[in-house]
Amino acid sequence: MVLKQSSTSRRPSGGSSSRSTSRTLGVPSASHISSASATGSVRGRDKPSTASAKATNTKDPTEAGRNVPKRSKKPLDSTAKSRLGKSADSSKNANVFLPAGQKMAQLNGSITSSSAKPQPPVLKPLDQSDTLQVAAQLYSWLYMNNSLKKAHDFSNAAAREAIESFRRRLQEEESDISDRHIRFEAERLIAFLEELASSEIAADVAWVIRGLMKHEEETTPLLAEALTLAGHGVRNIDYVSPMHRLNDLLSDLARLRTKSTTLETALHRILSRHHREESYLKPVLQAYLPVLHARADNLDTATELILDIKENIGMWLERESLVLDTGGT
Repeated sequence: MVLKQSSTSRRPSGGSSSRSTSRTLGVPSASHISSASATGSVRGRDKPSTASAKATNTKDPTEAGRNVPKRSKKPLDSTAKSRLGKSADSSKNANVFLPAGQKMAQLNGSITSSSAKPQPPVLKPLDQSDTLQVAAQLYSWLYMNNSLKKAHDFSNAAAREAIESFRRRLQEEESDISDRHIRFEAERLIAFLEELASSEIAADVAWVIRGLMKHEEETTPLLAEALTLAGHGVRNIDYVSPMHRLNDLLSDLARLRTKSTTLETALHRILSRHHREESYLKPVLQAYLPVLHARADNLDTATELILDIKENIGMWLERESLVLDTGGT
């Protein structure tokens, strides 16, 4: 079923014939398509040929301007508007009725055009205003750099000058301090030698110092031997006289213990007779007292260790004798 729209007619002035236009809404039929193609062919025959158009264009432009009638600038009426709308609708319908292959080709072409990489921007030469701007910026940076460099050099020079002046002043002060330090050490040594040479304690101090040095020389190897015997046990025992060396060690340890007590007593006696308030000898003698106490404790420990070794050897010999007695019977 086809819906038709009423035609609109216009009677132009000047005796022109009336024209009617009709538009059909809906799906176009085969008769409409054939009539449209026939109309297009008739319109194509009515157009002038290309050669005649070129010949017309080669005429004098002045004559062409005089012969060409002026177009009227009248507004479009409703019939012209309907024709324009019909042409637009026909172009849209033509795109709708395209085959699937042509639609895919158009779609692929649009995708290819959208995915193409954009062209790089064309670099234009700098204008005079841009050159002046760059020069102004560069000048400001150069000025700032030069100012900072001058300030840095000035600060370094001031710091070096301050350090050099401080070094000279410190060297002068240290020279005075070093002289005073040397003088102070010399005075202390002289005072110490004067105390040692005093008639009250000179003989006792000399005897105590020699006794302390000799006591240390004798105590060190005896303590080392006692530790060695305790580590070996009965492995290096002398079967002929197993207790002989142990008894000698015990006697030497007892002698050194007695000597340490004698030296400690002599030190206390010297300190009791020394009444100087500012003395350099008294701290030295007092420092020997804890050394003697520690050495006496080591001698006591070594004595107990040797006694334990003698007891272990005695028990071992008794066990060996019992083994021999039981084996003989």
